[in-house]
Amino acid sequence: MKEKYSVFVSILHMDEYYSVESWPEEGSKAVILQGESVPGGSVSNAACVFSALGGKAAFYDVLSKSSTNDFLLNDLKKSGVCIDYVSRVDGVNDSKCLIICSEHERTILYVKQPKPANPLSEKQIEMFRNADFIYLAGWNESLFPDYLHLFADFAAHGAKFAIDVEGSFPDENAKRIAEQSTVIFFNKFGYKANCDDFGNEKKLLEYFFTCGVQIIVITLGKDGCRVITKLDDYIIPAFDIKPVDTNGAGDTFNAAFLYGLSKKWKIKEAAEFAIGAANRSITIKGARGGTASEETVRKFMEKYSDSSS
Repeated sequence: MKEKYSVFVSILHMDEYYSVESWPEEGSKAVILQGESVPGGSVSNAACVFSALGGKAAFYDVLSKSSTNDFLLNDLKKSGVCIDYVSRVDGVNDSKCLIICSEHERTILYVKQPKPANPLSEKQIEMFRNADFIYLAGWNESLFPDYLHLFADFAAHGAKFAIDVEGSFPDENAKRIAEQSTVIFFNKFGYKANCDDFGNEKKLLEYFFTCGVQIIVITLGKDGCRVITKLDDYIIPAFDIKPVDTNGAGDTFNAAFLYGLSKKWKIKEAAEFAIGAANRSITIKGARGGTASEETVRKFMEKYSDSSS
């Protein structure tokens, strides 16, 4: 891959939709109706958004040789995502996501399957070393043997890490990965949990900025996002839009933010664009509603600005 590109690491699975009149109490019984099955996975969604915007995206995962994964990988390829570096192995069960929709709520059950730490080929190692950004979510570092050593090697060759943190760091090794990241994305719940774990917000920020983290972004749902650097701390508000489907909005935001950074935009411009992309995505049903060109997102943002003025 000669062009500048970013690598999106795991997760690829099928989203299976079901509907139920109301969520049952524990120990009771309910009838659910099966709906459609669509390609899913938060990182693969982000890769598709990044590619649609105009970025060059490669995807990495360790997958079985099942026909389901053949379909999912071909779907990524159709979205412009490079799948040449994915490892296909025997003896791995397919992950999937069960999305249960009741009248007022949506419950997501992720069926996570253990995956082996598959040795990387020289071709795969070079792909990671030469990446602009390596995007991780869901703590899938276990896909890599001796991952702390490998990640340090990738960083030493110039690759930058961006990680998405939704809860507390599960162990010290996860924290070591965060320490060498350029960007850390938190949702508001993960940020609060980690501020509590560190003692308070000031201690968390001092810790990561001292380690070399440059940007911390907290997504706030309907309240927009907060961006924190060593010099700045500000909130970018969300648009006043009635959502159709918020599934995938966070993936869209992260991918659009990284796209802006890859284009050498200023941090605030990247954040504003990411808010626009995420807000556009919630007007469309489906986790990949954020897949659109940069021009389409900017037109949406202009339309919103015009309607708000």
